[in-house]
Amino acid sequence: MNSVSESPVFWFALKVKYCLLLIIPFFFMLICPEVRSDDLKGAEDHPMLKRFEGSKIVGYDVKRFNEFQMQTSTYQSYDLSSRQRQFIEPPLKLEGRLTKLWYESAGDTSSAEIMRNYQNELVSQ
Repeated sequence: MNSVSESPVFWFALKVKYCLLLIIPFFFMLICPEVRSDDLKGAEDHPMLKRFEGSKIVGYDVKRFNEFQMQTSTYQSYDLSSRQRQFIEPPLKLEGRLTKLWYESAGDTSSAEIMRNYQNELVSQ
């Protein structure tokens, strides 16, 4: 044998290397939480928040630019004639990219548990 490329060990190592290069991406697709086949087609998680464990996306909507009113003040009363909630202060009027995600989680998960999960996630950033 004149060169390394003629060695059987070289060819075996080369085959193992290429097999790993093909197998590893598929392995990560199976275990990676961002790649989920049961999600709504075309939907993806927001990059700033991790998904609640065991949930799936059942609704998804993204607008490049939109208006949104976010109520941040205390609830005061409900007007029966106009069917509107009354708050102490008017809502914040926001503009920009708007992403709406609807998740479905496991049946024994409470809304309080999910809310605390996202609060903790935002505080940690």
